[in-house]
Amino acid sequence: MRVRTYSSTDEQHQFGEFRWDLAFVGADLDERSRVAIALVNSAAKESHQAEFTVEQPHRLRVGAHLLGPKELAKLVGKARSLVLETTTLGMVEVLQFLRAARDANLDSVDCLYVEPKDYEKDTFLESSWSRDFSLSDSHRVAGVPPFLPMQAQLADRNVRLVAMLGYESSRLAGIFEQDPEMAAWRKFAVVGVPGYSPGWEQNALANNVDTLDAHQFHPVRYCSASSVSGAYDLLTQIHAEGHDENPHTTVAPLGTKPHGIAAAMFLVDHSSYQQASLLYDHPIRVKGRSSKVRRWHLYRIDLTHKP
Repeated sequence: MRVRTYSSTDEQHQFGEFRWDLAFVGADLDERSRVAIALVNSAAKESHQAEFTVEQPHRLRVGAHLLGPKELAKLVGKARSLVLETTTLGMVEVLQFLRAARDANLDSVDCLYVEPKDYEKDTFLESSWSRDFSLSDSHRVAGVPPFLPMQAQLADRNVRLVAMLGYESSRLAGIFEQDPEMAAWRKFAVVGVPGYSPGWEQNALANNVDTLDAHQFHPVRYCSASSVSGAYDLLTQIHAEGHDENPHTTVAPLGTKPHGIAAAMFLVDHSSYQQASLLYDHPIRVKGRSSKVRRWHLYRIDLTHKP
């Protein structure tokens, strides 16, 4: 896949003329969620709220219905133009919609994302260097079909983990606690530099440095926090480094939503022959997790381009 990016601080100036046949949105959690959903609903002929749950991993809830992969592809295939409101949709919803759009032979998918001006930060910190944030609850690693790592098939593979880091230190530490087999894998980390605001990248580094050291990660890789194309390119580069060694890449998208979109693109592009899998902790995002709007992005993903 390839992506073209449109960005602006004024949604009406840049995005006021966009129109879509079909839109999918997530839950309204804060100010930027509300304005993003409002823009998409006003510009789309048809809009549905969607949600993935670990209790129903083979289906996606769309409105009042639970849809499997074929039903989802059929719904998506009726539209000539599709937008995913990724400020409110979770990473797994984006992944399943991209997969459905590819199965339905759509040429492209638009992803709207609104950057926050600020994030909610914990009031009480355990140490002077901690910069931890309270953005979500209930981190529990659970598989997402069909992007599951088959352990028996990975025994003779060159397996690597790529963790795309965010501000919450508990998320990276938590996946190692729940999946100790990763200790033997090659481990890479991606941090968004520059961040949405100057200095924000230091939050991700400061909050994860102990876990990175403890589990012997390779030197950290960097790309812009808002760059889908940059994150996708990093994933493909890391995967290609083991091209002659029958590689398998497991992606843990724990960072920014643009990096999560890139992870979804990579997984759909590399889902055959167990080339890639998803490791995800399914956070429950808290209400009021961010305040105000910094910048708008629309990522137009070309589904016709093969890796």
